[in-house]
Amino acid sequence: MRIPKLPPLPGSKEAQRNDAKKQVQLDRFIREKVLAAQVEVESGPTTFYFVTRKQKLRRLELSEAQAKLLEEGKLAVVERPDPDKIDHALVPPETAKELFEASEKTVRFWNRDGQAVGFLTEAEIASRHSEADEPEAPAPAVAAEPGPAAAETWITIKRA
Repeated sequence: MRIPKLPPLPGSKEAQRNDAKKQVQLDRFIREKVLAAQVEVESGPTTFYFVTRKQKLRRLELSEAQAKLLEEGKLAVVERPDPDKIDHALVPPETAKELFEASEKTVRFWNRDGQAVGFLTEAEIASRHSEADEPEAPAPAVAAEPGPAAAETWITIKRA
């Protein structure tokens, strides 16, 4: 009689690998759905603000028609996980619903009946307005002058 294989313990390397595989599959699913259904952003005079997953305020410069569609819930702002970054796109409500069911964090703004996602009050927008204009700060640079530890770094090469 064979003993069935037990699932990996939480926090183990195998469990982390399994979680990473699931996340990669989810990202691929989301990216494919968004790319298939995204609506081209029409640049215009209306500034539309939404909050990213990192709680940063982002803005889109939209045409009045697209801004109205967002307000009516006929468009939604969602994340599109690209291999090197997370970008945002406009999608129809059917796609937003599928993405919301797969991962609630993916949908950043959607005015759906009874359960609006990503709304900010006018006061929150006003208090965070300067955030939207500032690009994310780059990582601090490493000091150019080598310190005493850097001057004494040795590298050993072992030849077979």
